[in-house]
Amino acid sequence: MPPRPLLPTLVPASPLQVLNLPWLRTTAPDVTIKSDILHSLRTFANQSRMRRLLLGLMAANLTGNEANRLLSQFYLVDADSSGTIELPELVQAAQKVGRRRGDGPSRHSRGAGA
Repeated sequence: MPPRPLLPTLVPASPLQVLNLPWLRTTAPDVTIKSDILHSLRTFANQSRMRRLLLGLMAANLTGNEANRLLSQFYLVDADSSGTIELPELVQAAQKVGRRRGDGPSRHSRGAGA
């Protein structure tokens, strides 16, 4: 069969048609997306087109080694392995970096009188 007659079936008109494609129903794994990941995807989708393009361009220009280093750093900060860096994890990572550099406690953590 020539590819042309299949083209309209490969490019459905709506998301509902995509979800109802027979090959998707039979071959796609039954996966539940965590709500925080779905929220992140929606947030990304709602960002300006320019910002999405720039983020994609930056990611596309990372070398394999740079991407691996970045991923390793992400895993170090993501203490609970949730795939998301929560504020407490970010604060803890920043404190570790400050201690390694020999920075003392910040003025805010010592109190206003110090």
